[in-house]
Amino acid sequence: MRNSTQFDIVAVSKATSHALRHEPWLYELELDDEGWTPVESLLASLRKERPEWAGLSRNDLVQMITRSSKQRHEILGGKVRALYGHTIAGKLKKTPATPPDVLFHGTSPDEQKKGSGPNGTACCSVTVCVHTIAFRC
Repeated sequence: MRNSTQFDIVAVSKATSHALRHEPWLYELELDDEGWTPVESLLASLRKERPEWAGLSRNDLVQMITRSSKQRHEILGGKVRALYGHTIAGKLKKTPATPPDVLFHGTSPDEQKKGSGPNGTACCSVTVCVHTIAFRC
């Protein structure tokens, strides 16, 4: 199994964001009403982008998403999508969901006091997995 550190994760993330959030037609991708496209279609498009990405795999995308401090993308089953930041025309349909019973808040008390978001507002990170929040902090 290939380790994604053999790829520039930031470059792959930027190309993935561009493909899924801004100009999917340049990558010959079809997004459904919720922004999903087949993982294999995205991989095929990314592999065409750069010769060094010829060996890019689903596992590499999973590692890119897992290691990201900002959860920009998600993979579910055989599909992938960007979670936010779309500039493509129209509104993506969002499916309502029941929130989990427990969420973990990952902003330190110091960070909450000084406010790290726009205009000095507090910025926080929330996840359903205690291991994810520990990884982000």
